Amino acid sequence: MPDRPRPVVYFLSLEAIRGVAAAAIVLYHLNDQLGYPFVFNNFYLGVDLFFVLSGFIIFHTYGGKIEDRAGFGRFLWLRFARVYPLHFITLLAFVVFQIAVMASNGPLVKPVAPLFSHNDGWSFAANLLLVQALHLFSGPSFNIPSWSISTEFYTYVVFGALLWLGLIRPHRPFLVPCLLAVVAYAMLAAVTPSIHVMHDWGFVRNVLGFALGIIARGLYGLLPAPTTRMLTGLQLGAAAALLAVMAVPVHRVPYADFTAPVLFAVLIIVCSYDRGGFCPILLWAPLQWLGRISYSLYLTHYMIVLVITGYYTSAVHAGQLHGGKWMTWSLIPLTLAVTTAVAHITYRFWELPARSFLRARWSRPRPVMPRAEA
Repeated sequence: MPDRPRPVVYFLSLEAIRGVAAAAIVLYHLNDQLGYPFVFNNFYLGVDLFFVLSGFIIFHTYGGKIEDRAGFGRFLWLRFARVYPLHFITLLAFVVFQIAVMASNGPLVKPVAPLFSHNDGWSFAANLLLVQALHLFSGPSFNIPSWSISTEFYTYVVFGALLWLGLIRPHRPFLVPCLLAVVAYAMLAAVTPSIHVMHDWGFVRNVLGFALGIIARGLYGLLPAPTTRMLTGLQLGAAAALLAVMAVPVHRVPYADFTAPVLFAVLIIVCSYDRGGFCPILLWAPLQWLGRISYSLYLTHYMIVLVITGYYTSAVHAGQLHGGKWMTWSLIPLTLAVTTAVAHITYRFWELPARSFLRARWSRPRPVMPRAEA
């Protein structure tokens, strides 16, 4: 059945959800350094929300536009322009950060230096080529969240090729993505009881989420538009199920987090109408802003978290800070304030200009060379 036309071309609620996912990753890495009582342990699932969102939006935007080699090439260039400039500058920033920390022999050396164990010339080259998370190394390197940018770009290559070959089309969004999702689930289940994999099986994790996002977009185009009351109920149900998954310690209930990508797909479908339940909150201007800066927040926050938590733990161990648990919790608003401020700056002054520059390079008309006279 052909995909029926929809009035929505820009999903405002999904933009805000992207920002919420990025903030969840910030809290997860803060928790990773400070060890809050379980509250944020499963927030790594924010990455899977990114993957499913990516599949939904990419298929919505490019599903009918990649029909030949030129369309495939343009798609990859536009995605490269979207993800690479910020990855490149944060990679260089981490190189400078590592040199500065090791040269200073200051309070950051002890808490931060172990994270540099996989940072060498080979891993730097791999990061430059965006292959650092394709099961080539024994651990993540440099700006650790960038592992997902590595897998995301090559997921673009795979799905762009499938669209070019006609194996996935707007009117055929289910067969191949369903097969890929089943295979991805089987591969992950064979190697791990948790979906939380990065540099080793992260590409499979990414393909899974992306495929589910395409399936979700296919269902969005196929199903009749639900009522606002129905959307509210479905949004509350999906959110409650996700909260239940977030509350389950993975080490006690193996494979519990495997359900999260499917639940994210459901949540994305029922929020994509921009009405009902949570949507008035998601349409709130600060959350829309958070969504716009979400990529910058995702790639720039990790160094900031390391600096804040590194100085904090060093000061506590040295007896310079005395505040108990309340002081540790106070680092949450501090970290969110600093990371979002930095993300806004990098979004405004690097991410957007670099993306526009690279996009213009593709569309710039080539000079016409004069023919040689006979």
